[in-house]
Amino acid sequence: KMFSLIPYLDMSAEPRTAFIYNNWMWVASGVVAETVSKKSWESLIHDNIFHALGMNQSNTSLAETLKSANYSLAYESDGTQFKKVPFLDIGFANPAGGVYSNLNDMMKWLQFHLNHGRVGNEQIISQNALNETYKPYSKAGSGDYAMGWAIANFADTKLLTHDGGVDGFTTNVSFMPEKGLGVVILTNSSQVVPQMVALNLWQRLLGQQPKDWVRETIQSGLKQTDFNKASYPDLAEKPSALPLSAYTGKFCHPAYGYALVSLNQSAKIHVTLNALSFDLISVGSDAFQIQGLFDSMKQLHFESVNGIPQSIEWQIEASSKKPIRFRRCD
Repeated sequence: KMFSLIPYLDMSAEPRTAFIYNNWMWVASGVVAETVSKKSWESLIHDNIFHALGMNQSNTSLAETLKSANYSLAYESDGTQFKKVPFLDIGFANPAGGVYSNLNDMMKWLQFHLNHGRVGNEQIISQNALNETYKPYSKAGSGDYAMGWAIANFADTKLLTHDGGVDGFTTNVSFMPEKGLGVVILTNSSQVVPQMVALNLWQRLLGQQPKDWVRETIQSGLKQTDFNKASYPDLAEKPSALPLSAYTGKFCHPAYGYALVSLNQSAKIHVTLNALSFDLISVGSDAFQIQGLFDSMKQLHFESVNGIPQSIEWQIEASSKKPIRFRRCD
């Protein structure tokens, strides 16, 4: 069903003109693997990776993970403190990040690469086939992108790396084939940038004076926050063009579902779209804002016909060239 929605999405760039990381394509690769093998993606991962590499503490099921006597809790930060958040079960999107593992097992995964596709004396995959996954296929920013690996030049050495993250967890796996070294960073917070921790470790491993990459990232993030606040300021509340009740209703999009606009207990406009839920204030005419949010999602604009709001324009995708239009459907 998910792929039937793709025709209704705006493209951020023309095909084959730009590198844009897209989890939907990881899901697509999982569907292709299932179609060719006649097995589920979960079975393929278990049989061909977990079992083959001896990763006996890894699985593709949140329910199975929670049966363990020892698992990490998920945390997010609101800027002042960390709070525990619910586990996110990504379900059908498992090929994009549905692996539950630990440090010991992830080191087995890295060792498999550093041993050129061997586990013990058994060649699980040919070295040539594995090397194909390390070759650059697309430019990605200042580096290149291979089959699931970002390629960087670090200290004049090829570094293969990949980040991962879901609500409350972030990871980074990186290795240098030429050096026979690898690093795994696992965190139970979405606020930590694990790649920066990894870079610090790489400098130490290579005998360099380590930089405080984490601090630099935090400072860069603070500057970006200041820029975003200036770009998307909180405006003063102004009377709306119509009574607030006129804006309530159901507004649909064929791919994103429906945005439900209602009046909350404080008689303020409230919008809900899937997992998104925000109070709005009128900033004049048919425009509303989400106070305290400083990105492209901040403003919603209603378009009315004969005094009745018929659609909402809301830029919920930062990479999109224009706002998404939701049409009244109640």
